[in-house]
Amino acid sequence: MLLECDLGNTRYKWRVLADGAVAARGSGCYAEDSFGDIVTKLSLSRVRAASVTGVERVQMFTNYITQRYGLKPEWAVSQSHWAGVTNAYEQAGLLGVDRWLAVIAAYQLRGAALVIDAGSAITVDAVASDGRHLGGYIAPGAELMAKSLLQDTAKVRYESGLLSSSLGFGHDTAGAVAAGIRAAQAGLADRAVQQAKALLGGNFAVLVTGGGAQQVLEDLSVAAEFAPDIVLDGLQWALP
Repeated sequence: MLLECDLGNTRYKWRVLADGAVAARGSGCYAEDSFGDIVTKLSLSRVRAASVTGVERVQMFTNYITQRYGLKPEWAVSQSHWAGVTNAYEQAGLLGVDRWLAVIAAYQLRGAALVIDAGSAITVDAVASDGRHLGGYIAPGAELMAKSLLQDTAKVRYESGLLSSSLGFGHDTAGAVAAGIRAAQAGLADRAVQQAKALLGGNFAVLVTGGGAQQVLEDLSVAAEFAPDIVLDGLQWALP
């Protein structure tokens, strides 16, 4: 049995694979009892993982896995060339490993592709049919946009829990903020699609993942596929 984990900036995801099929899965937020929900009665033989979070959380995860299962996690890292993909970054290690894994999985599963990950940040990456990673975008995600307005403006005030989700004009401050954030993400996603068309032509897949994926999928002007596990999927090629 194989445990796979993706440690993001604000949340982590995990799944257990048995003969290639998902036998258990879950996700959680970081806290004092972080990773305590990663529990399986199945006998694990291996743990492979990826992280974009801090060193302390990585150590917490390592300690938990070692103490509970007697295993040490294997960590994926971004590389210049791997699994048929050539990294666009001159310093390959500076590309977030979550983006790297998503690009590898997209290429292996779909060939030419555009990956949109709507999480704490919204990231975009394109990969060509010959495996060339073409680079991408990084912008603040919905929560970061909302927090920046509260922190860095004097009179934009609202209760964050009241934020709605609409592309129409808002009729109060919370509604206007929510609509503006959604419009910003929709505009970035559509601009990425146009850029991908210019670089790849018309034959490429659009894959959307992350906590904000459903809004992006609703607002995109082209057909796209929900790929919730694409980062975890990339681990099978990064750490075969």
